[in-house]
Amino acid sequence: MVAEAQENPRAVLGCLGEMQNELRQPDRRLQVIMLKKRVLAHAVLGDAAAARVDLDNLRAVPTTLIDRDPQAELLVEAYIDQAEGRGASAFQKLDRWRRVDRAENDRAHSSSVAEMSAALESELSAKRDESRRLAAEVELNRRLAAASGVIAVLLALLVLGGVSWAFNQRRISRSLRDARAKAEAANQAKSAFLAVMSHELRTPLNGMLGLAQSLRSEALGDHQREQVDLILDSGDTLLVLLNDILDLSKIEAGKLEIAPTAGDLVQVCARLIGGYQTTARDKGIELIFRVEGVAPGPLMFDAVRLRQCLTNLVSNALKFTNAGRVEVILAAGPDLTTGRQRIRLRVTDTGIGMSEVTLAKLFRAFTQADASTTRTFGGTGLGLNITRRLVEMMGGEIRVESVEGVGSTFIVEMLADACGADSEAPVDAEAPEETSEPSFAALHGRRVLVVDDHPVNRRVIRLFLTPFECDLVEAENGREALDALEAGPIDIVLMDVNMPVMDGLEATRRLRAEPRFAKLPVIALTADVMSAQIKTCLAAGADAHVAKPIDLRALLSAMDQALSPRLPTPRGAQTGAASQSA
Repeated sequence: MVAEAQENPRAVLGCLGEMQNELRQPDRRLQVIMLKKRVLAHAVLGDAAAARVDLDNLRAVPTTLIDRDPQAELLVEAYIDQAEGRGASAFQKLDRWRRVDRAENDRAHSSSVAEMSAALESELSAKRDESRRLAAEVELNRRLAAASGVIAVLLALLVLGGVSWAFNQRRISRSLRDARAKAEAANQAKSAFLAVMSHELRTPLNGMLGLAQSLRSEALGDHQREQVDLILDSGDTLLVLLNDILDLSKIEAGKLEIAPTAGDLVQVCARLIGGYQTTARDKGIELIFRVEGVAPGPLMFDAVRLRQCLTNLVSNALKFTNAGRVEVILAAGPDLTTGRQRIRLRVTDTGIGMSEVTLAKLFRAFTQADASTTRTFGGTGLGLNITRRLVEMMGGEIRVESVEGVGSTFIVEMLADACGADSEAPVDAEAPEETSEPSFAALHGRRVLVVDDHPVNRRVIRLFLTPFECDLVEAENGREALDALEAGPIDIVLMDVNMPVMDGLEATRRLRAEPRFAKLPVIALTADVMSAQIKTCLAAGADAHVAKPIDLRALLSAMDQALSPRLPTPRGAQTGAASQSA
């Protein structure tokens, strides 16, 4: 309004003149505002008297109604002085007004600048914060991108690792399959090799031992009998070695099974020790067997394998003892932990003994004390290794105590179940009977079909059966055997297994398929003594199995047992009757 009053004062006064009625209103504040405008307009127009009156009235207004404006009053006074002709005073006041006005403008400008600067600073600070936030977001995004890259790399590595692991597992699995296949192939090859070698070695052994046994039964001079005995001893030694190798192979392949049966442990041990009395007497050694404490009753144990272990221990004790004695002590009693019977066998000798070095390697395969032991006493070192493994398979343990130059003690401990009071221990079929020599009466005059592709084997059997006046019919293979059965009555068949044209197993199956031959006794003869082969023979229909080299007593016992139930039947009557009915 000041600028308007200075530039156009008449218009201001005209406007105020029109508002005289409003100036008379009781609103004092409005009157003061109008008065301020009018005083400046009078001053600018040079109406000093009116301006001074309005100025005095304005100054008389209480400060409660209006804020005093010294700068506006100074400007009015400057215009009044100019109107009254006081130019110097007017100039001074106007100059002072301008300086104050300029200062106020400067202050206002500075304040505006400060406010603008503060606003800019605030905005700049906000921008800085925003920039920092954006920078933080950028850094976070960068880190997230880097982390994502790392994660992607890790995932890629993980995937590659997984693929590599899977590939490696497949390769390992394939290698394991190949290795297992190779191991199985090697095991099968070894089994096949052992079967072939067993057959190939037992075949000539069968001829040698069979002829020697036949020769031994004839009237010979002392010198000739001694030579025959040497042949038999050498053959038996070779047979033991062959059996040890086969047993070790079966144990390593996991094919040897323990078959506990009810038996009299004291009787088994006594009979076995009795069989070595002659050897002990020949060496001037006292061989003693005794039971310590109360003799055990019938027990469940594998008599064949226990006999094999005890045989190895007793034969070793006799072999390495040149003077003194060999003592076998059996003790048995209840085991407090399991309630079963604890068996303890002690084999003590007064032989050469063993050093600590020898004891450390005693139970290894193909190991003996030293080269001099092999030269002096012979042997392959298989016996004790097989004994240890058999004892462990029967759930027992074996240990040895020895002093070099004094002797050795082998201790076997194992657990066995006691048989019930009504259990009957079977007769030990492999132990020598204490009765008189059996007559094998069931064999006399029988018609026997001998089926074997090897002429020596047929010759040995013929020599074995000559004393019994048997009528022998020979065949070289299974086909000829079936033809011989069709040609005439047969009382018993001795069937070799491995033959050309038709093997013994197939021939046995075919004759068993004929009702008229369903009860015809068939004894399998084979040089393959592996348990699988024996089971195969029996499954094919054989009544019994006799291993080669054929033991005279074993063959005669098997034939006698097979023919005894048919003793009342005349020779060939059954097969002949069957032929007529057919």
